[in-house]
Amino acid sequence: MICPKCGSDAGESNFCPKCGTNLTRVEAGVAAPKKKKHTALKIVVSIFAIIIVIGIIGSIGGSSNTNSQTPPVTSSDEPGTDSTVTQQQDLEVLDHTTTVDGYVRYVSGHVKNNTQKTYSYVQVSINLYKGDALVGSTLDNVNYLGPGETWEFEAIILDDSADSYRIMEVTGW
Repeated sequence: MICPKCGSDAGESNFCPKCGTNLTRVEAGVAAPKKKKHTALKIVVSIFAIIIVIGIIGSIGGSSNTNSQTPPVTSSDEPGTDSTVTQQQDLEVLDHTTTVDGYVRYVSGHVKNNTQKTYSYVQVSINLYKGDALVGSTLDNVNYLGPGETWEFEAIILDDSADSYRIMEVTGW
């Protein structure tokens, strides 16, 4: 018998030795099941996925709240502090400094949510400098910062040569 699926000669076997098609069903007049193309379903799923991606991008780009804080870079041996932020923003850096825990240095401080909404994600991004040269960056993030809540951030400084830092932005959505 010739397999209707792959065209191989199966001899007297009940199954095709090449593709495994059940040849007894073919002899009985029952066609072997063929894989159906679900083109319409694939199109609908693809469109749905695109809509979700566009929605996510829109919610990040359109309704996100990005506050940039760029205090001056300090000139001390250790990254220093600058509490000159006077404008109240939705996500406000209240203070920041460096801390040392054993052999590990951090930029630490406080960010306050001055809105009536809960941010599902908040991130503080910090550039690290040696003199005027950018030598790295660090960040810290938190989930679900509620209305009026203050978050104590602590971003690790991995570059030992960094002698100053600048808070680049506080982002939340």
